[in-house]
Amino acid sequence: MSNELFKIIKGSIPVLLSAPHNFPQIRNDRIKSRDTNTGQIVNELCSATGCWGIISTSVQKDPNWYKDSEFRIELFKLVTKNKIDLVLDVHGKKIDYEKEVVFYPNKTFTGLHSKILTNLNQANFINDSQLTICEHLNEFKISALEAEIRRDYREIDSNEYQITLGVLKGIIEKFR
Repeated sequence: MSNELFKIIKGSIPVLLSAPHNFPQIRNDRIKSRDTNTGQIVNELCSATGCWGIISTSVQKDPNWYKDSEFRIELFKLVTKNKIDLVLDVHGKKIDYEKEVVFYPNKTFTGLHSKILTNLNQANFINDSQLTICEHLNEFKISALEAEIRRDYREIDSNEYQITLGVLKGIIEKFR
């Protein structure tokens, strides 16, 4: 299922993977570059695990910045309709970022599942006016986890890419 702004992958487990920056996005009237290979990561993980997925397929308002973006609205519909227990929001980081993958859990995730992230890099959302997808889901008591993945760990033919998939699969398996 898809439209011009996003592709939806039907799943069989209560986990939704999202790649809102698979294509460039518009924020504050400027076009921001895409997070390379995040859509590929979501496609592969959905195929391997049975997760639901939503992937941006066109330039659009930044779903992680604007609550009224069509992508975010559709994501919330999928969560409600399919009784999703976890949203794993896949993003990219630049190559010069120190840590390979950093997870940003929302408060609901932290309250219910903090042990899942033991031994993994974690950070907190910045306390600012931006309400990310994961922070917004917290208002509805839905566990959400933003994964910020360094560029070299998103390069498809690399060992690092396989490590990334393995780490994300490990988290998904906890929600089967």
